[in-house]
Amino acid sequence: MTKFTIELDEFWYEADSDNLEPALKRFITNEIVQEINQQIGKQIKEQIKEQAIEHINRIIPQRIEEQMSLLIATNELTINNQQVKIQDHIKAIFMSNQGWNNPVKTLQDLAKAYGTELKKRYDAQFASSIVQAMHENKLLKDETILKLLEKTE
Repeated sequence: MTKFTIELDEFWYEADSDNLEPALKRFITNEIVQEINQQIGKQIKEQIKEQAIEHINRIIPQRIEEQMSLLIATNELTINNQQVKIQDHIKAIFMSNQGWNNPVKTLQDLAKAYGTELKKRYDAQFASSIVQAMHENKLLKDETILKLLEKTE
C-alpha cells in the first residue's frame, strides 16, 4: 500500500463558492493522480534501464568475440572505411611521431626521468657516506648527524 501526502498550501478556494467539498475532492484527486504518474514513471525508467543493461551485457561479449575472430582470420582492420593490415597500421602509428605515438620522445622522456631519479639517489647516498665518515672520525655530534640524515631522506 502506498501512502500519499497532500499539501493543502497549494489549494485555492474562492470564498464565493458555496461548496468546498467538490473543489477539495478535485484538488486531492489531481494531486494523487500526479503523484501516481510520477511514481510509475520512475519505475518504468528503472525497468527500462535494467533491461537495457541486461541486453547490452548479453550482446557485447558476443560482438567482441565476432570482431576478434574476424580480425584474427583476416589480419586486417577497418580504418576510415578502408581495409588495412594490422602490421601496416602499427607501423604507421610508430612512424607518425606525433603525440603518444612518438616512441623516440617517449623513450627519451623515460630515460631522462630515470636519470634524474638515479642522480637523486646517488646524491643522497654520497651525502650519507660523507656524514658516516665524519661520524666515524668523531667530527660530528649525534644530534647533528640525525638532522643531516633527515634532510637527505
